[in-house]
This record gives sequence, structure tokens and C-alpha cells, in this order.
Amino acid sequence: MNGGTCNDLVNDYNCTCPAGFEGKYCGNDTDDCYNNTCMNGGTCNDLVNDYNCTCPAGFEGKNCGNDTDDCYNNTCMNGGTCNDLVNDYNCTCPAGFEGKNCGNDTDDCYNNTCMNGGTCNDLVNDYNCTCPAGFEGKNCGNDTDDCYNNTCMNGGTCNDLVNDYNCTCPAGFEGKNCGNDTDDCYNNTCMNGGTCNDLVNDYNCTCPAGFEGKNCGNDTDDCYNNTCMNGGTCNDLVNDYNCTCPAGFEGKNCGNDTDDCYNNTCMNGGTCNDLVNDYNCTCPAGFEGKYCGNDRII
Repeated sequence: MNGGTCNDLVNDYNCTCPAGFEGKYCGNDTDDCYNNTCMNGGTCNDLVNDYNCTCPAGFEGKNCGNDTDDCYNNTCMNGGTCNDLVNDYNCTCPAGFEGKNCGNDTDDCYNNTCMNGGTCNDLVNDYNCTCPAGFEGKNCGNDTDDCYNNTCMNGGTCNDLVNDYNCTCPAGFEGKNCGNDTDDCYNNTCMNGGTCNDLVNDYNCTCPAGFEGKNCGNDTDDCYNNTCMNGGTCNDLVNDYNCTCPAGFEGKNCGNDTDDCYNNTCMNGGTCNDLVNDYNCTCPAGFEGKYCGNDRII
């Protein structure tokens, strides 16, 4: 059968069977799987003078001895390198990518926390932080130098705060940038009607007549250049003076001889002569005495 050739023997015959057949009559299909084991768990299928293997996933070839190239139709993305496995593959992803096919951008914000309330922005293999006002740097960890563009005036010292600054002002100045002259008159009242004049870290007072000193608290010595005459005593007043005159003198500066004749009348037609703190009378004929009140005895 099956194309075998019959060989006549003595009272017998045999068949020379073509490849793939065996048996008395070449009627049996040779088991080609007997010595041809499929590898890696493949299943052998007997054919006529041949066999094939049904290979498990991940293997191919006559005997399932070849690992299937699982990278052939499975392209790694973003420059990833494909690694062939048994019925599988994986991708070695470049920095910044992850996932089966390297198609996912790695969350670079996962372990890179922005400080001080900053917002993390995921980039490709990197991140940056949107920092709140007052902070800067890769992770918003640096306090912004708010003094950089905010100059304190008049020798003030800038103090950096969080998103702000203040100035330590020298004496005599105040305000955000020490640009305002301090009102030194605020708590420094001039006395006796004096007018306060604000200076830089100081003040002075324009004093009314009769007063002097830092706050116009001193009565001016009006006797300093106003000498009482004839032994008079000067009495200092407010913006004035008077003189206590010795007997016989009067006037602002005791410069006038008192008219001692004013209340001392000479009698009997006598003429009064004013002296210093005194007077005498020139008596007419027939009279004598202090007041000419006595008859002269001849």
C-alpha cells in the first residue's frame, strides 16, 4: 500500500515501504513524532513522513526551540529599548518615562515636594515649582530678597521679611522707606506761645518777646542791657523791667530827679529850690526857715 514495493520471497513476500509508512503492507503511517520531540511544551503532530509542532505562546520554529521575537510588533515609545521575554516583552525606558511601552511621562513631582505652598509642575524627566510670592528657588525653599529693589532712604537699614520688607530708620526719619522727616514737634511743645520748627531729628522754638531757651521756658533777663541809674534796682518782668529808684529819683531808669517841691510849698512867697531828695526855699525879705514860715528878727 501507499506506493510500497512488493518483494517476492519463498512462500512469502515483504514490502519495501516508502518513507513515512511501515507495516506488513505499508499500511501504517510511521510515527514521525517518536524521535522528534517538540521543545518548550510544544505538541507534536504526526504527518506523512513528517511532523510539525504546535508551539505554546512565545515559541516558534520546527521544534518550538526559538523564542518568538515579541519585540517585533511591540515598539517601545519615547526612545525606550525593547527586551524580548518568553511570550512577553518589556521596555527599558529613558529617564522621565514609564509604563509598558514607555508612553507615560514619569510623575517627577511624586518625590519632589515644593516647599512653602509652591505648586509642582511635572516636566519630562524634570519638574519645576510655581512659588508663592516671597519665595524662589528650585523647591521654593529660598526667601526672596525683598530688599533687592526696595531701597531704604536716608541711611535706613532694610530688613527682609516674607514677601515684604521694612526699614529700620535712623533717628529723625520714619515711613515705609524712611522717606518722611519725623515730626519732632509732635511731643515737644514750645512754652509761653512759642512756635515749634521741625528740623531733622531735632526742633527749635521761635520764642515770643520776653522768653528764651530750648522750649521758650526761660524768662528773658530784660535787666541785662537796661541799667537802672542813680543806684536804682532793676526788676525783671516778662518782656519788660522796672526800676526801684532810691529816694529822690524817678522815671523808667531812675534818671529823673524827683520834684521835691511838688508837695512841699514854700510859704509867704518863698521860692522852692528842688534838690536831690530834698528842697529848700528862697525866702522873701522878712521871712526865714525851712518853709519861710518864720518872721526874720532884725
